[in-house]
Amino acid sequence: MRTRFLGAVVTLLACVPCVACQAATIQFLSPFGLGFGNAYGVDGLKVVGESNIGWLYDGTTYRVIQVPWGGVTVPHDVSGNNVVGGSGNSAFLFDGANYTKLTHPLGVNGTNAFGIDGNNIVGSYSDASKITHGFLYDGTSYTTLDFPGAKATWASGVSGTNVVGYYTDSKNRTHGFVYNGTAWTTLDDPQFMDTTSAYGIDGGKMVGTADNHSTAFGAFIYDGISYSHPFGVEALFFHQFFGISGNRIVGTYKDKPFVYIIPEPATLVLGMLGAACLLGLYRRQHHPSRSCRLRPGQSE
Repeated sequence: MRTRFLGAVVTLLACVPCVACQAATIQFLSPFGLGFGNAYGVDGLKVVGESNIGWLYDGTTYRVIQVPWGGVTVPHDVSGNNVVGGSGNSAFLFDGANYTKLTHPLGVNGTNAFGIDGNNIVGSYSDASKITHGFLYDGTSYTTLDFPGAKATWASGVSGTNVVGYYTDSKNRTHGFVYNGTAWTTLDDPQFMDTTSAYGIDGGKMVGTADNHSTAFGAFIYDGISYSHPFGVEALFFHQFFGISGNRIVGTYKDKPFVYIIPEPATLVLGMLGAACLLGLYRRQHHPSRSCRLRPGQSE
């Protein structure tokens, strides 16, 4: 009995390092049998993108996303049953049954929607002077989002009250940003000082891509404190991150849409707790002198 118990403890402990070092996985998508395209947005198992045709993937099947007024349809994000994107000079909202055209009142040179979370939609529009501005649409009214002092602003992702995107400064350098409804914060990946573009956000995590003068590229995850680069520094063909939902990130590599799946931290925690409990029980049963002994007067 003792041998079997100890064997179980050893086996479980041996599994913990495996969980700890478990690598993230990549699932390449093939919409309608096509091995190319871009995955832009994700919500749980749902992914949207385009492969010369807009599509929605629910984890099992693909569905065509195509606005009825014509033009190339590019879905950019999904939240529940709602999909947003752009077609021609207009943005659109698809609720699973009907398409609604979204046009910013000042967007005479085009409107595009890039992100959605609940009733909030973010995107960009081009005004009469062909200057690009970001916007937040809550289903009723539009709010213009311009990074202070920027030449142009794009709002590309939203989560709760936080909006991410990117802007160009007076020297035409591109920076990412996060806006919490009150304050603007610039996001510059320290490893790639030329261009940083934030595309997606979920809770406190942001994703995007950065580069050094178009010679070195990196897909990044930013947790509000530090940047991580799962694929390191890349040269010719590089990964791009566009959207995030929980532990699932979507993007493109060599013109192939993919889902990047990070192991849940809870798996490691549960494994470690289980191993610790078994080991503690074993020590208490077989090594009383090393366990927590009873005080005088206490009983089992």
